[in-house]
Amino acid sequence: MTTVATDFLTTTERSALMRRVKSTGTRPELELAAALKSRGHTFEVHCDDLPGKPDIVFRRHRVAVFVDGEFWHGGQWRLRGLRSLDDQFPDATKRAKWLAKLEGNRARDLVRTSEMLAAGWTVVRLWARDIERDASSAVELILRALAPACRPSAASCLAPRHVAEFFAGIGLARIALEEAGWSVRFANDNAEDKILFYKENLSVGGVVPDSRDVQEVAAEDIPTVALATACFPCTDLSLAGDQRGLEPGTESSAYLAFTAILREMKSRRPPFVLLENVVGMIHSRDGLDFRICLEQLRDAGYTVDPFLLDAKWFVPQSRPRLFVVAVRDDLSPLGHQNQAESEAITSLRPPRLVQFIKTHPDLPWSLRPLPTPEKRTLRLKDILEDIPLHDPRWWTSERTLRLYQQMSDKHRKIVREMMKSKRPKYGTVFRRMRYGESMAELRTDGLAGCLRTPKGGSARQILFRASSGKYHARLLTPRECARLMGADDVCIPESSSVNTSLFAFGDGVCVPVVKWIADNYLTPLAAELIRGCVLRLASVP
Repeated sequence: MTTVATDFLTTTERSALMRRVKSTGTRPELELAAALKSRGHTFEVHCDDLPGKPDIVFRRHRVAVFVDGEFWHGGQWRLRGLRSLDDQFPDATKRAKWLAKLEGNRARDLVRTSEMLAAGWTVVRLWARDIERDASSAVELILRALAPACRPSAASCLAPRHVAEFFAGIGLARIALEEAGWSVRFANDNAEDKILFYKENLSVGGVVPDSRDVQEVAAEDIPTVALATACFPCTDLSLAGDQRGLEPGTESSAYLAFTAILREMKSRRPPFVLLENVVGMIHSRDGLDFRICLEQLRDAGYTVDPFLLDAKWFVPQSRPRLFVVAVRDDLSPLGHQNQAESEAITSLRPPRLVQFIKTHPDLPWSLRPLPTPEKRTLRLKDILEDIPLHDPRWWTSERTLRLYQQMSDKHRKIVREMMKSKRPKYGTVFRRMRYGESMAELRTDGLAGCLRTPKGGSARQILFRASSGKYHARLLTPRECARLMGADDVCIPESSSVNTSLFAFGDGVCVPVVKWIADNYLTPLAAELIRGCVLRLASVP
C-alpha cells in the first residue's frame, strides 16, 4: 500500500531539527567508524582536502566513504514508504523550495563523486539509515572496496554523467542534457545538413560528430558512458507516413543497428538509455513495432519505462512525443513499480499506454513515478520575430486570399472575428488534403502546430495575423521554429536554406522537454544508484 504523504513537521519543529543536524560526527558515522576499528582498520575522518569532504578515508588504498543523511541527500522518501521525493512535500507552497534544495544536493553528490573517481579514488556512498539498520553489511562493502581486485559496480560511470548521442540531428538533445549537467562524449548522425548545424553550435571540447551511417559504427567506437540517447527516425512509424514499421530496410529500422551496438558493448553498455519517437509508435502495426522496440532493449539487458511528454507544457508548440528510459537490468532502481500498479504511477502514462503495458506483462517493465510538469507561460505571439508587414516574407494579398479561401466556413468565421481586434491576433495554419482538396486549417489557441520535416510544401507551417479589418500570412521563420523548440540561441548557419533549417528543427527534440527528463528522472536516478555499491572508473564492468 502506498503511504499518503503528510507534512509531519511544523515550522517550529523543522527549524529545531535543522539546528540539531550535524555535518560531521553523526551517530551513523561514529557507529561505522567503531565497527571498522574493531576489525583492525585505521583511517582518517572528515578530510577537507578532498572533494565533498568524505567522512572516512583510507588514503593508502585511495578509498573514500561518504555517509549521507537521508533528508539532506534526497533519500527520506523511501524511509517513509513514499513513491518519490516529490511526495515528501505535499504542501505546494513549500515543495518548490525544498525540492530545489535537495535536488541541488543530489546533483552536487554526483559532481563530487565524479571528481573523486577522476582522481583515481574508489568511492563508497552509504545511506545513514542503512548503517543504522545493518552496520556489518556496510563494513563488508567497504572492506571489498579496499581490495584492488574488487569488481566495481556498473553504476560507476553514472557520476560523471557522460553521454553517447545517436541520431544526434542538430544537437538539441545535447543542448538540453548539458544544461542539466550531463556531458556528451560521442555523437553520431549521417545527415550532412544536420551535421553542419551541429558543428556550428556544438563542436567544442573535442567532440566532433561521427558522420557514418549508424550501421557502420562499432561498439569499440563508443566510449564508456552513463547514457545513450536515440531519437531515431520516425518516418515508418508516424501516422503521417506509410507505417512500414521497424522492418529491415526501412528508415526507422536504423534503431535495430543502435540496439545491436548496445548488445555488442556487453558489460560496457550504458546504465541508461533514452529513446524518443512519435506517439504513433505505440500502435504502429497494432503495437508490433513498439513491442519490437522494447524487446530489443530487453535483449540488450535493460528494463524499460515508457511515458509521454508534450512540448506544449514547456513552449507554445503542440508536440506530443513518446519517451522510453531503459535501465540496465543488473541495477535496481528504488521506487520503481511493475505493470500491475501502472495506472497510479503518473499522469504521463495515458490510458492507451497503460493498456499496452497491461497487455504485455512479459516485457521488462520498471516504471518510475513522475511529477506532472508545470504549465508554460509563453504563447505563440511571444516567440514571433518583429517583421514589418512590408517585408517580402509576408505573402502577397493574392496569395493570402487563396489561403483564406482554402479555409472552412468555421475557420473563415474565426478570421473575421480576429479582424475586429485593434491589436494583432495570431494563429498558425497547415494545409492538408481533405477529400482530394487542399484545405487550410487554422489554429488560434496560442499554440503552434507540431513542427514537421518539410519534405513537401504542405509540411511548412504558416503564421496567420489579423487585426483592424485585414489579415496577413507568411511562413514561420527558422528563428521562430528554433524558439518553438526551446532552442532560442541556436546559431543558424548562413549557408542553410529556409527549408533545410525548417527540416532541422522539425526533426529535432524539444530542448526543455529533454532537460525536464534529465532533471526529474535521469539525474535523481543516477544519484540513487551510486549508493550502496563500489564505484571505481579504472575498470568499469
